[in-house]
Order: sequence, then C-alpha cells, then structure tokens
Amino acid sequence: PRPDDITIKDIEKKLRTEYKIDNISLEFFILSPTKYDDLKKGSTDDISQEEYEEKHILFLDDKKWPEKLFNMLGL
Repeated sequence: PRPDDITIKDIEKKLRTEYKIDNISLEFFILSPTKYDDLKKGSTDDISQEEYEEKHILFLDDKKWPEKLFNMLGL
C-alpha cells in the first residue's frame, strides 16, 4: 500500500504481528481550534458535529471535549 493508504490500525496490526506487541492499542484524535459553527458556515456538506466526533474530530470550543475524548478511550 501507498504510505497515505496506511491507517493507524494497520500500524497497530503490524506491531502486534511482526513485533509481537500484544498489549497495544493505537487511536488518533484531531483537536480542532476551528469552531464547529465556523466550519459549517463555509461548507455545503451537512455534517453534524456528532458525525465529526464519530471520526475522532473534536472541537476545542466544546467545553466537553476532554470528557468526550476520555469516554471514547474508555477511560
């Protein structure tokens, strides 16, 4: 695969299989300084904030972003 086709879960799998690291779980998050409302203003897409959050994109103007992050991590 091309480097831009490799996902974080591909890297996790490689660590588990090739390097025999069983107790590893890789996750990613994007913490956006752009407010969701500002992002939505310039977009023709009707993507909800919840849909962004499902893709691990959190908005720093949301006072609950730390709670959401830790909940997604299962902590």
